[in-house]
Amino acid sequence: MDAIVYLSERANPKPELKYSKSLSNACRDHIIDIGPKGKFGHEGSDGSTPDVRAARYTMRGTANVENLAFIDERSGLSSDPTSIIASMIINDGELDRDSRNNLLNIEHTHVGIACGCHKTIGEVCCFAYGKDIEDANQYNPLPLYDVSR
Repeated sequence: MDAIVYLSERANPKPELKYSKSLSNACRDHIIDIGPKGKFGHEGSDGSTPDVRAARYTMRGTANVENLAFIDERSGLSSDPTSIIASMIINDGELDRDSRNNLLNIEHTHVGIACGCHKTIGEVCCFAYGKDIEDANQYNPLPLYDVSR
C-alpha cells in the first residue's frame, strides 16, 4: 500500500533512465567480487564503493548510488526483470525505502545493470545510478578477483 501511495503522490512521471555501459561495467565488477564469495553490501573486497567503481569506467558525471537485488526464488522473487523492479518499488521490509528512492530519484539520468550468481542466495543484480554520465570510449576490464579466498 505504501508503494501505491508513494507513486500516486507523484503526478509527473520520472524521465527515462539512459543505459550506461560504464556503469554496467562497474556493476559487473561488483558482482564478480561479491557473488562467488557470498558477500552482501555495497563495499567491495578491495574497499571500493559505488563511486570508485564507476570512476574506473566513466569520463564524466557522478555515480555514487547503487541497488542490490538478491534473488532467491524460494522467497518469491524471481529473476524476471519486472519482478525485480517491482520488488525495488515495493521495497518491503526496508523502512528507509532506499531501493525505491534510488530507482525513482529524478536526479539520476543514467543506469547500469549487471546480474550474476551468488554463492548463498542464488542470484544478485546490481543497479548503479548516475547523473550526466559520459561513458569512456574503451573497455577497461579489471583483473578477475581470486574467488578461492
